[in-house]
Amino acid sequence: MGTIRTLFAAGILVLAAASASAQTTLRYATTLPDGPAGEVVGAKAMKDFVEFRSGGKMKMEIFYGGALGGDRELIEQVQNGQLHMSWTAEAPIANFYAPVQVFGVPYLFSSQASAWNFFQTSPFVKTMAEEMRQKTGLRLLGVAESGFRHITNNTREVKSPADMKGLKMRTMESPVFMRFMQSMGAAATPMAFTEVIMALRQGVVDGQENPANVINSFGVAEVQKFMSLSEHIYGSAWVLTNDAFYQKLSPADRQIFTDGVQVAILANNITKVQAFRTDIEAIQKKGAKVYINTLEEKEQFKAATQKPVLEFIASRVGQKTVDDLLAAIAASNKQLYGN
Repeated sequence: MGTIRTLFAAGILVLAAASASAQTTLRYATTLPDGPAGEVVGAKAMKDFVEFRSGGKMKMEIFYGGALGGDRELIEQVQNGQLHMSWTAEAPIANFYAPVQVFGVPYLFSSQASAWNFFQTSPFVKTMAEEMRQKTGLRLLGVAESGFRHITNNTREVKSPADMKGLKMRTMESPVFMRFMQSMGAAATPMAFTEVIMALRQGVVDGQENPANVINSFGVAEVQKFMSLSEHIYGSAWVLTNDAFYQKLSPADRQIFTDGVQVAILANNITKVQAFRTDIEAIQKKGAKVYINTLEEKEQFKAATQKPVLEFIASRVGQKTVDDLLAAIAASNKQLYGN
């Protein structure tokens, strides 16, 4: 009888161990705090999706507010397998895969729809993603919207490139964004987003550039006097996973994981579009003076910044990559708009 009980208990332990080993916990981290941002809304939508669709077999743990580091540290953790997923701007990825810098070209996309269509359908993106996977072990799961980026500062209204001269501007830790600021005579200061608010408050930098939702939701508007709707760069958010981890998932789990990312991207993009007007109005209520740049003024910014940035990027990734990107965007726009 004692032997039977022992075998029964052992069987329960084996079943319990098998159940535990069958469960997958997806570790996802972002530099953004828990709140209304599209990236956070998307992450939560993905968590609900994968946990429900997998019947609880897959769990998702979300780390907010840079708890595990800045963008570069998060990408490193995905690369070495400590994290299963991260959602970062394209600029920090350039530290791991240089050609992604081409997406930092000012005034590359004319609209959100143009950018969405390109990232969803273009062979250029698929080819780049495969090369990045082979070289870095980072697999691209999809590209979401970060949003068109705008300029804020505490010194003066920015209506033209000349107004940028002499301003100390925070940029992402990207030489492309630094070159963008320098092309207008501004002093570029790269730093992690987690350091931005304190730097603005203490006057270490005069201003920064980010999408409207970031400016509104994460404390930037409270420490800036002026905002210009320059829409100078379309910010894309790249959803990355560790390729070795992805390959080890069962076909069923892989589909749930991948589908969950698409749910996150859709939730993010919809949230961003719906929130733009309310973000701008909220920024105004917080005391920042918002200036809407005209098409003519945007052309001035394009004329001042696009050529120097294109030349800089070509020197780092090759002229062919730049030419191929521009041709691919033109083809995507023709497909979308029929002209």
